[in-house]
Amino acid sequence: MLVAPAFSFKGMGQGFSVPRQVTVTVDWNGKHLRNEHRYSEYKLFKVEAIEKPGTPKELGETSNGASNPQTPP
Repeated sequence: MLVAPAFSFKGMGQGFSVPRQVTVTVDWNGKHLRNEHRYSEYKLFKVEAIEKPGTPKELGETSNGASNPQTPP
């Protein structure tokens, strides 16, 4: 179940649909699990990020390509 009424932030002309309550129900390994989450007091903020594409580093490799002896193989 998801309860998501429109919520208005100060200074924003439009409302946003944000969850107030979420119920998650799962049948797992023969058990019935249920979690309820309640949300309130939403705050609006701005985040900026820069993504630099590259190749993944190998385990134990440092940024300069040297081997890190403290990292297990």
